[in-house]
Amino acid sequence: MALVRRKAKKLAGTRLGMALWGLGERRRNFAFRRAWVFVTVKEIRAMTTAFKKHLLFPAPLAALALAVWAAVSMATPQEAPEWKTLEPGLELAEFPATADSQDRSLTVLRVDPAFFRFRALSVSAGNGAPLTARDWALRHGLVAAVNASMYLPDYRTSTGYLRDGRMVNNSRFNKSFGAFFTANPKRPGDPEARLLDRAEGDWRSVVENYDTVVQNYRLIGKGRVNAWGKGKSAHSQVALGMDGTGRVLLLHCRAALTIHGFGGLLLKLPLDLTGAMYLEGGPQASLYIRSRDFEAVRAGEYHSGILDGADSGLWPLPNVLGVARKEDAKAPAP
Repeated sequence: MALVRRKAKKLAGTRLGMALWGLGERRRNFAFRRAWVFVTVKEIRAMTTAFKKHLLFPAPLAALALAVWAAVSMATPQEAPEWKTLEPGLELAEFPATADSQDRSLTVLRVDPAFFRFRALSVSAGNGAPLTARDWALRHGLVAAVNASMYLPDYRTSTGYLRDGRMVNNSRFNKSFGAFFTANPKRPGDPEARLLDRAEGDWRSVVENYDTVVQNYRLIGKGRVNAWGKGKSAHSQVALGMDGTGRVLLLHCRAALTIHGFGGLLLKLPLDLTGAMYLEGGPQASLYIRSRDFEAVRAGEYHSGILDGADSGLWPLPNVLGVARKEDAKAPAP
């Protein structure tokens, strides 16, 4: 027993001892039930090596280290996120975007269509020059604004179909884009908002029966399938998703991820995500939120050249998707 105590004391001063202490601190500091705790493969290898070097029974203890890691890293992601209610039907949560970071650079705004409606706003409607998401929101009395889509070099035309009532920005369906977001149904009884996979059924009839339609790349398809292949290009990005109860999720990730990696991250989060479509990537990826006394600005970062990692600030956008309270959706702020 004395030999065990001596080895345990020696272990306390090693990198392994510090790692185990740090793990305990992370559990206390982040209230474990409400946080994400990550242990990297590098840490596991360090634990195993240190156990073999410092302890009497390396094989069982190395297995114990792996069991501790598995219990922490596998069970924790299933914990429910801590949602902040901004107002009825509008909730916010933030998550770390990478396993080795405590920076909560993934922002999720959850919107209940029972309380809010969606509007596609565009310079095509005679609204003048492109505006930042914040300026679009302030001008039209919105609680949130996000990129509606990517746009062509003319700095006004969406790369996919885009319509809101009589405003038609792009009347052509893009054959490469597999997702539609539709809102404001023309027929009573239809869902207030839908995320439509182009591979399913008669999508044209669905599109025709909604006033607001935005087409983009499919990110998460039917059956929760990551629709993007693996790539090397990593950047900030913004997307739109829906959960199992029909709530709309506006998803902004400031950290640089590949699109496939972003989709994989969303599928691992406890969001009850049923589908998602890509909106925009790079420094122009924007999300603005203004609810009562709360305001948040989420802008993309530069991820190349001398500005790598720098916050770009909100870019002027020709087209945005806005979120408005139902009682004031038709009364833009002066």
